[in-house]
Amino acid sequence: MNESVQFVSRPDIARNDVGLVEAGAWDVGTPERQRETVDAIRKAWAGRDWPHPGLLAYTVHVGDDGRTLFHYAQWSGEDACQEFVRNGRDARDADIDAAVPGIRRLGLHTYELYRSGVAKEGDRREPGCIVIVDVEFDGSDAARQRDWVDGVFEALGTDPAPAPGASPGTSM
Repeated sequence: MNESVQFVSRPDIARNDVGLVEAGAWDVGTPERQRETVDAIRKAWAGRDWPHPGLLAYTVHVGDDGRTLFHYAQWSGEDACQEFVRNGRDARDADIDAAVPGIRRLGLHTYELYRSGVAKEGDRREPGCIVIVDVEFDGSDAARQRDWVDGVFEALGTDPAPAPGASPGTSM
């Protein structure tokens, strides 16, 4: 196995060296195909050198619906991401598609971290699940998008009994 590839449970969503995040979902159809696809992804990445120094982390999360996978890649910036697209992504995807034909790629979105909440000192809880919220805005008005995120943080901060895990580690 390639020693530069590490398999860990989740990314550090608030790391300060991330310039760009790409996230997207795949529909693989069944729980069995979910397992097969995760195994194919693991083999495709473990069998090669880490693709680019600008790719800081790449994680895959299994959907509880028994059919989807959520991909989350952290990049140093746009140039690093585009270099990987030009010179590495297709070969990995081809290996995965050969192992599990018929994967439906549902879309890829690009994000920049706006703000992040941190757990209280000493809070070492691990998340039981990760909830992905997908909100579409009319146009790319950054101020309106940030106002929406600020409203979510305000709502989480004013709830006298927030749901467990609702605020620690929250990033948008």
